[in-house]
Amino acid sequence: MSDRNALASREMRADDAGPPPDPTIAPRASLRDAMVALDQLGTHMVVVVDAGRRCMGTVTDGDIRRAILRGLSLDAGVEEAMTRDPTVAPAELSLKEQLEVMLASEVDQLPLLDIDGRVTGLRQLVDFPRSRVRSRRRKEPGRVVLLAGGEGQRLRPLTAATPKPMLCVGGRPLLETLVEGLADRGLCRITIAVKYLGDCIESYFGDGGSFGVEIGYVRETTSLGTAGPVRLAAGGDDAPVLVVNGDILTTFNYRRFIEHHQQSNNHMSLAMVPIDTEIPYGVLQLDDWEVNGIVEKPQERCFVSAGIYLLEPEVVRGIEPDERVDMPDVIAGAVADGLKVGGFPVMEFWRDIGHHDDYAAAGKDYEEHFA
Repeated sequence: MSDRNALASREMRADDAGPPPDPTIAPRASLRDAMVALDQLGTHMVVVVDAGRRCMGTVTDGDIRRAILRGLSLDAGVEEAMTRDPTVAPAELSLKEQLEVMLASEVDQLPLLDIDGRVTGLRQLVDFPRSRVRSRRRKEPGRVVLLAGGEGQRLRPLTAATPKPMLCVGGRPLLETLVEGLADRGLCRITIAVKYLGDCIESYFGDGGSFGVEIGYVRETTSLGTAGPVRLAAGGDDAPVLVVNGDILTTFNYRRFIEHHQQSNNHMSLAMVPIDTEIPYGVLQLDDWEVNGIVEKPQERCFVSAGIYLLEPEVVRGIEPDERVDMPDVIAGAVADGLKVGGFPVMEFWRDIGHHDDYAAAGKDYEEHFA
């Protein structure tokens, strides 16, 4: 089939499927609304429109996460995060011409406008046959490593006979929810690093077939820390490795994380959770000891590791084999070696099950976010 016929066939199939979902959002919407819309639409962009459907700007997942880095909350309006001068194209352009605009502008999404500037649709690079689009992506993760070897001492006596990742939340083991979340994103090659009561985990999951995934195991004879097992699990694979702590409950979008890592050309990416802390005092604003004002009970935002990492092969190879190595050591080593390490804010639900009060709250969390 010729390129022209392939594009025409694609367009006919799209027409047969009925009208596409509306990719627009109102300027009064919040960043949270935009995030929900992105997930529901399955797109990478929503278009902000006025009452007449004229394009005001666009919002992507990356725009939202950059807004979080700037200190905005998910309740902030989309106008505070949108790109105000996006690349757009007339709706009457042919598919071939739309593709040429996207490749020339190096964009993956293209709002389509009618002659009056009203949004009629949203074209995405994934809409085109793969043979027509040169790949700008790096390799996909070769495997996922789930770290499940810890003893969970802070959760005693619950973990006296049960490894922490196998504690039940919502009527099933925490680790099963993680495996399901990975499988839902098409991440099905999983290696579980086990040590403490590892037989319990292996007997439950087996080879992963009943969970729709492929599971292998790395068995630590001595504690290798939070990074040591990654070197064992990766083997000689020349592909990135996605690493996930086995004691978290999250609706994290791993696919968005992988895309960000690829587009940023990072050697290592880490998901990070924003923590807002209120200073319970009025904070003085000073200029060389001169008081210029006072801010009552300001909030400060910092970021902590979410226990989710993506490592390129050169970072994995830097982990000393058969030695205890923790992720902070890997991060520090990568930075010292001049490698690019990037952060990715978590906007989705996330909870670390590290203490008894976290575990007690997790049941309600499960009902709200998973049931």
